Amino acid sequence: MNESKTLEKKLKLIADDKDFIFCVSHMLKTKEDVEEVIYYIDNGEDVSYENIILLTLWLNKKRKK
Repeated sequence: MNESKTLEKKLKLIADDKDFIFCVSHMLKTKEDVEEVIYYIDNGEDVSYENIILLTLWLNKKRKK
């Protein structure tokens, strides 16, 4: 299974919100970023809707520097 489909399935477990899934999926541009979010969902502490958005924004900003 490719990373994007895996990410989508894991995001649905956090919140079955189409806007949330769309936003996170489209802000992660690299395979490494997607893998990092998947890793966080699988292994992180305090995994929440809000923390996934914050991680996604941080990865996006980091990539633009």
